Amino acid sequence: MNQARVKLARSATGIATFYALERLGLGSGPVPPSAEALTPQWLTEALCRDHPGAAVERLIVGGGSDGTSARRALSVAYNAAGTAAGLPAKVYTKSSPGLMTRMFTGLTDLGINEVGFYTRIRPLLSIETPYA
Repeated sequence: MNQARVKLARSATGIATFYALERLGLGSGPVPPSAEALTPQWLTEALCRDHPGAAVERLIVGGGSDGTSARRALSVAYNAAGTAAGLPAKVYTKSSPGLMTRMFTGLTDLGINEVGFYTRIRPLLSIETPYA
């Protein structure tokens, strides 16, 4: 077996193992696996860390679509400090909650490439897109 196939097999095994452990409740990463798994506490850490006293009080997962990732609209309600800080009340999430989407995004480095676009290329373009 050549080295490329060995690397692919190792990557696929790692993704499948992590997914299985997560499904069994034996581990998870630093980011919730789906929009439905987000909590006000996690969103407070992610969205409010630069705004002292700000906190997410509740969130509502809205509609979306599934394809290479699971995309969902999210409505976020903050305490008074978060509202005064002008934190976003509507955000858009992308995740890979299923094994097949994780395999696809993981084995193709889709996430790494998307982050690279938004952090390196997007700032150079005058097009309407989200900011990193």
